[in-house]
Amino acid sequence: MATIDLGKIKFTWRGAFSTSNTYEADDVVSHSGSSWIYVNATSKTGTNAGSPSNSNTTHWNLMADGTSPLTTAGDVITHDGSNSIRLPVGSVGQSLQVTSSNTLGYSNQKGFEGIDVLDSNVPLYANTTNTTIGGTDGKRPWLARYNGKSGANADWIPQDPFANPHCSPVKRQHDELISTQTCLFFLNSNHELMKSGYMHHGIGVFTNTNYLDQVNMVGNLSMENGGMANDEKFVRFWYCGGSLYMLTNKGNVWVAGENSGSQLGLGHTTDVFQLVRNPYLGPDATNNGVTCEVSCIVVNDARGYQGYGNTHAFFILHDGRVMACGWGGSGSHGLGNTSAFSVPTIVSGLTNIVMMSAGYDSTYAVDSSGNAYHTGTDRSGSSSLGSARTSFAQMTAVQNCEQIINGTTYYYNGGVDATSFYINTTGDLFGIGNAANGQLGQGTTTDSSTWVQIGGSENFSAVQTAGNASTMSIVAWLGNSNGQDGPGDMYTYTIASNVGMPFRTFGYNGQGQQAVGDTTANSSVRTPTTQTFGDYHNTVTSSADGTVSRTPLTFPSANMIACFPFRTSGYNNAGWWGIDTQGRLWVWGYLAQAYEYRNATGAVSITKPFLYPAPMQHTLTGQTEWWLGDSDQKFVEILSFGHYYNGYWTHIARTTKGEIWMIGNNLYYQHGTTQNIHHHFWHKRNP
Repeated sequence: MATIDLGKIKFTWRGAFSTSNTYEADDVVSHSGSSWIYVNATSKTGTNAGSPSNSNTTHWNLMADGTSPLTTAGDVITHDGSNSIRLPVGSVGQSLQVTSSNTLGYSNQKGFEGIDVLDSNVPLYANTTNTTIGGTDGKRPWLARYNGKSGANADWIPQDPFANPHCSPVKRQHDELISTQTCLFFLNSNHELMKSGYMHHGIGVFTNTNYLDQVNMVGNLSMENGGMANDEKFVRFWYCGGSLYMLTNKGNVWVAGENSGSQLGLGHTTDVFQLVRNPYLGPDATNNGVTCEVSCIVVNDARGYQGYGNTHAFFILHDGRVMACGWGGSGSHGLGNTSAFSVPTIVSGLTNIVMMSAGYDSTYAVDSSGNAYHTGTDRSGSSSLGSARTSFAQMTAVQNCEQIINGTTYYYNGGVDATSFYINTTGDLFGIGNAANGQLGQGTTTDSSTWVQIGGSENFSAVQTAGNASTMSIVAWLGNSNGQDGPGDMYTYTIASNVGMPFRTFGYNGQGQQAVGDTTANSSVRTPTTQTFGDYHNTVTSSADGTVSRTPLTFPSANMIACFPFRTSGYNNAGWWGIDTQGRLWVWGYLAQAYEYRNATGAVSITKPFLYPAPMQHTLTGQTEWWLGDSDQKFVEILSFGHYYNGYWTHIARTTKGEIWMIGNNLYYQHGTTQNIHHHFWHKRNP
């Protein structure tokens, strides 16, 4: 007859685990702050059983976890599949979400996914001193790298939500035309192309000449030349003159839109009302036996509506070869003649290319050794080679180039001119071409057909331009004497740290673009004022017995994080947005329709930096960011574009929370309302 040991109906507490004790089933011990139960059917000594742990399940099971990984107020416990782990509390306004398969985390609340903008891993200013090519802090983060190709041992896939990131260490080095009919374009967090405003050439929910206030996904993929891989997605896009180019994480290119000049590279000149894969590019295409994954795309930009349709595109491949297709005016595609090319064709004479800048009808290319090349027109001597050409030739005067801007643009009377710039590895800034408004910073208005140094002994880390070549405004960022004192400093002191950098201004000043307090023509390099525009900003305002006392706010000209060029009306009317180390948004130059102060309305020339009314503005000290509400955020990037002849301009910004904010013209309902009126203040874009 079976017997029951009544003493074993309950667990047996054995105290702390010891290797010298013998354990049998249902014995309980303490070890490493937790309680463990012995589960093996065979009695064993502690030495033979082994100490209790989650990996020793043959002998022990966890009974009560007594070790807390929590360290900070608000922490929660989750499990990684093996152990209990700490999940730190998120930021204000974030919520607990499933961030990936079987993983919890804190993320920004998304709501409607279509408006949740894709985060960018391409910095506004690159770390050009780094020896590593790829990565956010890499030397050339704008170039995609594909594992196993051209020496890459891992993928580096740049992604950016806004149109036309430049093939340059400065992501927004000049203002944009983008389209003669304005629209809102962006990639959302699901890598879907979203659009509102003017719809044409099938890029949107209508085929042509209609517009819509709602944001809709552009998802009309054609299978004419095949589809996408299972894990393939769009990561960047370029749009100009009605033609759209979308790059995927596999190096494929999808195109749509205007194609009268064969700029889509599909082998014909028929407009395309669907997104179709270009079969001549990507991992399944070869040229001379080498695959053609695309690392970056460059589209020429006339920055004036007269150039609409005269478009060509360059495709920098993973190994530095370049292919081009489309309009061939003046040989600016570098293919040896002025004919249009209907399929992407290898550009001879170019190897190891890492950077390109394309104006209306001329183009610069830079190789990995810093040598620079030119093709196309020689307007105002901007080639430095003495004549126009239809194939790329080396500009021997340009040495060790780190950044280059081709400023060949239309201007107000339909003419085309050029003012261009480059910076070398030691921070010397040079300019060439038109100087009618002092764009070369030489103290003269005489054009130059040779590269002239700008700024004397000062070293520069980056250069940006706003406006057309004949009335161009220039912001040139200084190097930091405590650091590299040249290229790379903008990344070090604005991206990697929040120190900020000083800048200089020169060029056109008709509406105060030099930020010095006047509209007087001046052809020298100038230092922006620390004064602010009007009596609109005060750090302290107090009153005593009916008397108000104010302390004026100063402009932190030596501690700025970024500038973004724009135009608001016509060709000549350029301006600048600037962000300081406190996250505040400044503006100077020309605003076509401003409500800047009390009941003031209409156009205004802002001759000194001004905090335009917006939710991130403040006069606090030691504040890195502030926002109207509990959850702080700030603008991190602004893209301005429009039809410059009539002033159909729009500005879009993305924030640290993934929101889109807008200001400007609403002729085509791109702001999300059906009122064809100017939106005078920054507002969040809603579905």
